[in-house]
Parts: sequence; C-alpha cells; structure tokens
Amino acid sequence: MRAVLLACAGVACAFVAPAWRAPVLRPSLSVASSVEEMDALIDELAEVEPFDLPAKVRQETVLRRVGRPQFFLRIAERCDAEGEAARDRLAALAGNLQATLSAVVEVAEQKMDDASDVLQEIVVAAAEADGEFLVPLSAERFAALQAAAWRRVDDRSLSGRGGGAAGGGGAAAAASRGAFLGGGAAAVFLGGLSSAFL
Repeated sequence: MRAVLLACAGVACAFVAPAWRAPVLRPSLSVASSVEEMDALIDELAEVEPFDLPAKVRQETVLRRVGRPQFFLRIAERCDAEGEAARDRLAALAGNLQATLSAVVEVAEQKMDDASDVLQEIVVAAAEADGEFLVPLSAERFAALQAAAWRRVDDRSLSGRGGGAAGGGGAAAAASRGAFLGGGAAAVFLGGLSSAFL
C-alpha cells in the first residue's frame, strides 16, 4: 500500500510539475565563513567595555547573531580550546551578553505592554455603553474613537516617537498632529478609521 501511495505521489508530482526533482541535500559552503564571522564578533564584543555592550548588542545586525543559541555554543567551544585567561574573558562576555539580552527582552516586553494599553484605550472608546460594537460606528462613538486616538498622538504614545508630556494642547498639539499626518502607521490607522467604521 505504501509503495502505491508513493507511486501515486510521484505521478501526481510529475503531472503537476514535470520539472520537479527530489531535493538534493548539499553541505553548506558558508559554515566556515559563519564560524569565522561568529569568532570575529566574539572577539569584537570581548573588547567592548561592559557598560557599552548594551548599545552594541542593540544594533539589529549584532542582535540577530548574538540572540542565537549557536553563538553561545561557539563561545563555549572557544572556552574549551583557549587558555585560562581567554576562558575567563569569554565566560565574562557570555555572562554580560546574557544579562544584556535579558534587559533587551524586558524592554521589548514593556513596549508591547504599553502598546497593548494604548490600543485597548482606543478600542474601548469605540464601544457602546453596554460594551458592544456597532458597525458602522455611530457618530458619537466615532468621535470618541478619534478623540482617544488624538490624545495618544498628542502625548506621543501613538506616534512611535517615545513618551512626551501628557496633554499638551495648542501649538504643541497642532505641531504633533501635523507631524503625525506626514505618515507612519498611526496615520494609516486614523485614516482607515473613517473608511472602516463610517
């Protein structure tokens, strides 16, 4: 039965895609260069002062490489092959990197929590008194939704530019809204409100 299914699968593949061939597994030619790149980054990071390490690790290209288990495995391999002084230096680097990555993850989680709170506040403004959402939104609910979104734009928690002083009316609010209308995800969000809910 298995042979019949395999034969049927082969015929189906040949029928659907006559140029299909079984994948050939080839050893990666970039393994050596990958190890060399990791070693170069390990050496570079080992020379960085511990207080400068977070800024270096937050760089996107560095963070992608340092955040992989293979990077720490390579540090362990080098610790096994090195002398005691180099081993201590690499062990300190691994500890500092672990602490730095934990801090980066904590900050990212906090930003996600803050963004969730912002979104919840804006969406709640669109709900009716009984908690239901009527689509299309009533004019009153749409106005409340816009007001909640603009409040968050004015305090810069929706513009992606970091926190600012809450409130802020007048010229500061107008400037904030003017910069906000120039583009970005928040502008798309507010622009889409009128087409989606009215």
